[in-house]
Amino acid sequence: MKDKDTIDEVKAAPVPAPVFEYDAPPLGYVAGTVVPKDTAPEDMTDAEYIQWMYDNLTPFWAIKKAMLLRKPPSLTQLVPDSAELGSPSFEIYVHGNGFVNGESVIVFAGQDEPTTWHSSHMVSTGVNMAVWHGPDIVDVSVRTGVHTSTPLKFEFVADEVARTKSKKGKK
Repeated sequence: MKDKDTIDEVKAAPVPAPVFEYDAPPLGYVAGTVVPKDTAPEDMTDAEYIQWMYDNLTPFWAIKKAMLLRKPPSLTQLVPDSAELGSPSFEIYVHGNGFVNGESVIVFAGQDEPTTWHSSHMVSTGVNMAVWHGPDIVDVSVRTGVHTSTPLKFEFVADEVARTKSKKGKK
């Protein structure tokens, strides 16, 4: 006969699974939302898109990331929005909505720039003034995932000396 205290009979108590923030449903999740058949993901409402991803066994953390990348960012302001040629290099701040840390990239004059994320409303990058030799107006936009914002204009203006010389030459 065996003792009741043998190792074979002692069972460990079940350990409850931890619940992390990434295990929680994303904002906008409405359980049981019906997704119309053959609807393209880009045509779905947020609730339908979340349900469609959930039905396709996408984990909640991935759904949350997809929701951040689903819509293009919008721009409201560039600070500064112009620079005088000959000025030192500087940092430009792009204000708007929908910027995602590690995903949003400033596109300055058609080139991706190293981007610093400050918040979902502000990103920045450096502008190397040594590259600009004449007056110009360039587009500045922000790309998040595959979506790019509507651009704002940034202007490089001639310095005061160049403007004075051009005025004298025209007389």
